[in-house]
Amino acid sequence: MLLKDYINCYHGTIKVHSEYITLNGITFNKSRYATDFGKGFYLTNNESQAIDWAKRKSKHHFGNGSTDDATPVIIHFNIDITKLGKLKHCFFEEPNLDWSNFILECRKKGLEVGLYHDFHFVLGSLADGKIMPLVRRAIGGRINNMEFLDGIRPTSSANTQLSLHTDAALKCITLMEVREIEV
Repeated sequence: MLLKDYINCYHGTIKVHSEYITLNGITFNKSRYATDFGKGFYLTNNESQAIDWAKRKSKHHFGNGSTDDATPVIIHFNIDITKLGKLKHCFFEEPNLDWSNFILECRKKGLEVGLYHDFHFVLGSLADGKIMPLVRRAIGGRINNMEFLDGIRPTSSANTQLSLHTDAALKCITLMEVREIEV
């Protein structure tokens, strides 16, 4: 997994959120804290993964009874990787113990509404599984770090993520198009 693989990348979301991004740009106040790499804007170079996320978000939004337009969409971005690569960053080339410990710390700090690190961006595998119950077990000492890693290990090496955490990182991406996804 290399940054050059992210020249073209995608964000899966719903129509109402894509309209906000198109009109106002990306703002971190819409991001959640307790995520894999902390509060940020998440992208993938795997279009299928972005489509899956868009469909999940749409289903979740409809399930909560919202009247907003929850049509699933993907937003295609281009990244200036030369500019982005000059910023302070963290790469996880594989889902190993360092990767899972970083995720655990990001999720723990996120539960306290904080950010664990000071990187402009983080690149690594997408954690799988029922992660928050595993985080709670790890925090409570009911599972060790290896058991946490085994529980979140990705089922596919194609599922990766790039998280942007600062305005400087956001200035390295350009919105190319928004496309609705059929359910």
